[in-house]
Formats: sequence, C-alpha cells, structure tokens
Amino acid sequence: KLQSVEEELGDTLSRLPWMLAQARIAFLMGEDRQAWSWMQAADKASIIPHGFLTSFLDELSASEDWARLQEWLVRLAPLFSNHRKEPLHEYADYWNTFVQHVPEAEETMWHTLAGMLPYSKEVYEDTLLAHEKWRLWMDVQLSSGKDPLEFRVSVLAPIEKQAPELLLPF
Repeated sequence: KLQSVEEELGDTLSRLPWMLAQARIAFLMGEDRQAWSWMQAADKASIIPHGFLTSFLDELSASEDWARLQEWLVRLAPLFSNHRKEPLHEYADYWNTFVQHVPEAEETMWHTLAGMLPYSKEVYEDTLLAHEKWRLWMDVQLSSGKDPLEFRVSVLAPIEKQAPELLLPF
C-alpha cells in the first residue's frame, strides 16, 4: 500500500511520514538494515520526532531483545544527536537499562556516548557520575576548564570520599 501511495500521490506525498512508515514496517518485519536505511533517508529530509525514535527502543527493551536493542542504540545515536538535551537523557536511560542486563556491553555505551560529543556532553558527564567513573569525569572537567565552584557539594562529595586524589588537580 505504501508503494502504491507513492505512485498515486507523486509530488504531493508527504515524504517524512511515508519514510517513517516504511521504517516501522521494516522494523516490525525484523528487517533492521532496511529500517535503518529508511531512518537515515528520513533524517536527511527532516528531524525525526524523538518519540518516534524512542518507540523502537521501547519495544525492544520491553521484549528484552538485548542484542537487537544494542544495534538500535548504536544506529540511532546520530539521530538523537539532532535533538535537545532531554531526549538525550532519555536515550542514555535506555543505555543504562541495557547495560544492567548486558554488563559486558558497557564499553559500547561509553564509545557511543563519547561519539555523540559535543551534543552529549551533559548526558555523558551525568552517566560517568552515575557509573562512578570518577577519573574520566574529572578528565572531562579539567579538559573543559571547569572550576570546582561550578559544582554542588553533592556532586563532588562521592569523589572526595571514594577517590580524593582525583580532586587535587581540580
């Protein structure tokens, strides 16, 4: 039906919803490569609503299809980079849920979030803190010229307690 609609409507076809529908159908059929292809084409045409992006992650997370979820998290990273902070926090939450179930994939999460920089800076820092990656968090702060007075005591207190030596250069 979608292909016949393209022929029928021609130039009057609203391309973004049409491409997103194609991506959804490919996803439901388990044809992820085709779905990603449609998503990339749609992303070139316009910014894809973040609710549409998270719908894939919701479904895979709910069904606990961890291998497929990891692929979707990695593939959707560039599309989430187009959005503001809040969707990036939601995106990071999917990674955190995934890593709780598949701890050996944590390195992939760090690589993906770092690859989204500078868009993911706040989310990357928050995730480093949540995972108690004190040294990496401190490296980010030092390299970006942050001042210790810019942080609440509650942010620095766990570092002071667990790795006080890291605060010395700060």
